[in-house]
Formats: sequence, C-alpha cells, structure tokens
Amino acid sequence: MEVELVRIKEELLALIDEYFQDSLREYARTFLDDKLEEGTHFGLLTVFHYRMFGGEGELIYKAAAAIELFVLSCDMFDDIQDQDAPSKPWMQIPQPLAINVALGFMVLGHQCIGNSSLDHERIRIVTDQVDRLLLKSINGQMMDLQNDVADSDGYTNMITMKSASILVMACMAGVLLATGAWNETVANYATEMGLGAQLYNDYRNMLRWHESSDIISGRRTLPILLMSEELEKAQLVSSEGSNPLALYLSEHENTEEIVALLDQTGVGKYIQVLLKLNYYQCLEYFDSLSPTPLLRQQFIDSFVQQTELVY
Repeated sequence: MEVELVRIKEELLALIDEYFQDSLREYARTFLDDKLEEGTHFGLLTVFHYRMFGGEGELIYKAAAAIELFVLSCDMFDDIQDQDAPSKPWMQIPQPLAINVALGFMVLGHQCIGNSSLDHERIRIVTDQVDRLLLKSINGQMMDLQNDVADSDGYTNMITMKSASILVMACMAGVLLATGAWNETVANYATEMGLGAQLYNDYRNMLRWHESSDIISGRRTLPILLMSEELEKAQLVSSEGSNPLALYLSEHENTEEIVALLDQTGVGKYIQVLLKLNYYQCLEYFDSLSPTPLLRQQFIDSFVQQTELVY
C-alpha cells in the first residue's frame, strides 16, 4: 500500500501548509513527522474500506488524511492528560502550545472531511458518524481519566468506547463514503481490532513501567488489575495498599523478576489467549463479508496480523 501511504502524506502536508501559519505550521509538521514514522494505519483503513466497498476516485485520500488528523489530535490530548510518553515532541514544548496544535488538528480534520466527496449527503452522513464516534471515544477517555474501571467487564466497556470507536471511525468513514450506509459487520470487526490493539498496548505499557506512567499513576488496565490480584493472592507485597503493583516494583526493579512473575502467575498466557480470541473473532466477522482471497490476505497482512507478546 505504498501508493496510498504517499498520497495520504501528501494530503496531510498540503493541509498543514494551507491552513497553518508560522510556529503553528512548524510544530504541526514536526508532530506529523513523528506520527508518520509510525505509519498511517488509520488512514489506510479508510482507503481500504472505501475500495473494498466499490468506491472510486482520489478524494478518499482527503478523508484518510482527516482520520489521521483526528487520531493524532486524540493521541496528543491523551498523552498530555496522562503526562505520558515524554519522548514525544508535543510533550517537550509548553502544554498550552501543544494543546493549541491538537485543537488545530481536530478542526483541520473536519475541514478536510468536508472536501472528501462530491456527494454532499454522504459528507453529512460521514461527518455525523465521525462526530458520534469521537464523542464516544471522549466519553471512554473520561472513564479512563477518572479510573472508574473495577474489573474486566469495566475495562472492556471503557476501551470499547475509548479505543475501539476510533477503529470503527476509520473503517466506517471509507464504507460510508463508498455506500452511504452503515455496515454493522464492519463495526463489529473494527471493534475487535480496537480491543486487541489496546489490550496489547496496555500489556506492553505494564512491562515498560520506566517509560509509561500507567502503574505509578494507579491506572486500572486489565493487565495491571490481573497482576495486582495475583500479587495479593500470593502475598508478595510487604504491606497493603491501593497500588500493589507499584509497591512490588519499588522493591523488585529487575525486569527478569517481573518476567518470571508473569510466567508463574499465568497472566501473560491469559492475555495472549484474549488477544488470539480478538484476532479470530475479527476474522470471523470479516470473512462473513465473503472477501476475495487476495483482499482477505491484504487485510490480515496490513491490519490484523496476530500479535505475539514479547517480554
């Protein structure tokens, strides 16, 4: 999908140059460069689904650029709110400036959506659904910030709102621009993609406690909840507290000890099982659309390759 990557990048750079000025433009380009190093996964999902459902023409790249701008804006706000990811360029400038750039990306995304089709009714439908899904994600983010998660069901509900809705937005933007109609099957497998991706990231963040603030800030991700429960069961913390995993890490900073604990408790294996379930459920929904073998393989290779946990 090299051609698609190039076209989305061109759209993004053209938008920044057209609508942003001076320091806003400079910061935006720096942040976009950082984003592009990770790839344009979300925008590619938009293009993929547009073509998959019969869409034609070049305007879809504007929609893909808009989706990338929404995602980058959300990522920036998330990092600022969590005081996480210190290596990110937007975390290395005064927060008011970073917030202003994030707001600019969000507004610019809406500007771009308005130019993504010649069919004004489809633009209206896409805009309505994008706004609905972004608001759903913001509601999920509020739950996350307030640390309302108490168990696995609460965790699943939170990341369905916060994270999976963004994947649904990326896929459905392409579907809606191609057909004008919501597709529940696409929404279902996009949700599974989002659940799996967030679970994997939360597991990784738990292991990278020196870089991530998840444990120290007392966040209740599923991996942290499971590990805390196992620590309490095995009485491996020296005293009771509201953050047993942080307490354990303060006394056992050797990474190899943590990996050994993961193996002993079975938490790593359990998370791997959940990830496999997400993977197979996602493909089951996708296969129900009867894709061609080539399209199915492209979907797997580009978007849902099975993730193996790495300690």
